[in-house]
Amino acid sequence: MSVKTFNQAVNTKVKVTTLLDQTITGYIYTFSSSNEVLALKVLNHEAKKANPKSDTYRIINTSFIKSIQVLPPYPKKGNNSNVINKHMQVNYSNILIPELERSLNAAIQNYKPAPKPEHNNSNHITNKLFDKLKNKFGAAQVKKAGNDIILFNEIKLSKPYTLAKLTGTSTHTPEIQKALKEFWLEDTNEKRGG
Repeated sequence: MSVKTFNQAVNTKVKVTTLLDQTITGYIYTFSSSNEVLALKVLNHEAKKANPKSDTYRIINTSFIKSIQVLPPYPKKGNNSNVINKHMQVNYSNILIPELERSLNAAIQNYKPAPKPEHNNSNHITNKLFDKLKNKFGAAQVKKAGNDIILFNEIKLSKPYTLAKLTGTSTHTPEIQKALKEFWLEDTNEKRGG
C-alpha cells in the first residue's frame, strides 16, 4: 500500500508490534507527529460482546514501535478520502427538539447544587495557633474565649492574631510576641512549600 500522506492511513486496520514484541491490532484512529504518538481503536471482541457501544483506544509512542503491518480490508486505490469501514462508522440518533427542551427544563428544575465543604480557614488558624501556644506555654496558661486566646490570664490575643492585637501587659509579653512571630513565619513557609 502506498500512502501519500499519513492522513490517508486513518481508519486503516493495522497490527503494531512494539519493541517488547507486544502486538496490538486495531484501526488507526488518529496520530500526532508533533507528539510522536499513534492512537489505535483496538479490536477487543470480548469487550464488544459485553458492551457493544464501548470502544477501547490505545495511545502508542511511535519511538516504541518496532513494525506496523497493514491488514485487510485494504483501502481502495484512487480514493483520496479516508476509507470508513464498518468498525469506524458512527451512528447518530435523531434528536427531537421538544423532547430535548423538556429534558433540559426538567434537569434545571431538579438541579440541587452540591453542598460546599465547610472549611473555615479562620477557625483553622485559630485552632492551629491555640495548639502551638498551648504546647509552648502549657495548657494551664493558654485558654480560648470564643475567637480570642487568653495567655497567662493577663494577655488577650484577638483576630487576626497579629502583634497589634495583643492587649494587656505581663512579664511574658516578649515571649508571647516571639512565639507569635514564629507561628506566622512557619505558617507562611508552609504555604510557600518551604
